[in-house]
Amino acid sequence: MTSLDFMQQLVDQDVHEIDGNNRSPVIDEINRELGLPIGSPYCAATVSHCFRKAAAGNRAACVPFPYSGGSQALKHAFAALGRLSDDPNDLLSWCGALGGWTDSNDPAHGHVFFVKGRSTDDSGNVVGLITLEANTSPQTQDRDGEGMYELHRTIASLNARHPDYWFLKTDGVCGGEWWNASL
Repeated sequence: MTSLDFMQQLVDQDVHEIDGNNRSPVIDEINRELGLPIGSPYCAATVSHCFRKAAAGNRAACVPFPYSGGSQALKHAFAALGRLSDDPNDLLSWCGALGGWTDSNDPAHGHVFFVKGRSTDDSGNVVGLITLEANTSPQTQDRDGEGMYELHRTIASLNARHPDYWFLKTDGVCGGEWWNASL
């Protein structure tokens, strides 16, 4: 199974905060797994959790995932590996990706999510994303929501709301390939 499959399971389980802000038995366990305080934001912790589960069953040689509870730490780790892009059209040749953004007014924080699918316009440019996200909500589509969801985002809305958005190439990372490159 890929890391995306494990995230899909969490979304399908309808994981939501129930014991306070950033809290539920599942969310608490995910934060504990990374050594984060209970009640911490959990978007990056959930991504790391899913990659850890995928790596546990993967015996192939692959790049280890840089487990972290911070979206910006993941962004910087992938940048150091040459796997960071701000061009959504790069998603067309990749076999898996994470997406996210850096907060404009607070560059130490942001959000990270799985890119489950991508849609193109008549010219072949990526204009939309299907995402699997933790610590968001369908209403705000922002960070610090109340659960785990599948969302539909447009590149235009990302650009308008979160102009410092980016993508992380997960090809070759343990559990990080879920698309056929010819899609």
